[in-house]
Amino acid sequence: SLSGDDVNGMRGIYPSGSFATISGTVKRSLDDSPVAGAHVVVRDSGGRTAGATLAAANGPFLIEGLDAGSYELYATPLDHPVSASNLGSGWVVETDFESTVHGTVAVTAGGTTAIGDFLVGDGITLADICFVCELTLFSREKALHGKLAALGLDPIVGDDDAYPNAMAHYRRLVAHEAFAPDVAPYLEKLQRDIAA
Repeated sequence: SLSGDDVNGMRGIYPSGSFATISGTVKRSLDDSPVAGAHVVVRDSGGRTAGATLAAANGPFLIEGLDAGSYELYATPLDHPVSASNLGSGWVVETDFESTVHGTVAVTAGGTTAIGDFLVGDGITLADICFVCELTLFSREKALHGKLAALGLDPIVGDDDAYPNAMAHYRRLVAHEAFAPDVAPYLEKLQRDIAA
């Protein structure tokens, strides 16, 4: 037999009744940027998964085929055991956000409940702290480029354009209140050193 979320998925593909839909857009609470590929899930009052989907590239999602009632809505990164590598081509899946519970959403048969923006956590993880610290220290290489070249050494971190996603994430983190007071002055001094 099919599980509840499989039944709801089939209802979305082959509609034959009047079922409910939940729509919204997953965004980061840090900067309102959309989250692509967030795994958005609804659970029924018994805690069973009733439906799920992946947010599209610019954050919107649609969960169809639901019975009327109340559901708990949450979003979580798609990071194992199922990950982006299990999907077909064309999917963008971002995993650099916290699992976040939106809360209870009531739906009616035949209706669409639009929740608007679903803001996911911007908490700082240990991985974020390590990433910012390491990349900030490696940024010093730009000021030391001449010395490294004279020793026949290549910089660890080269052109920012070589890793656009990583650099975009770094810039978002550096702007976060947890890092900005310390990292911003360091990076400003580094820019002055590079210009000198």
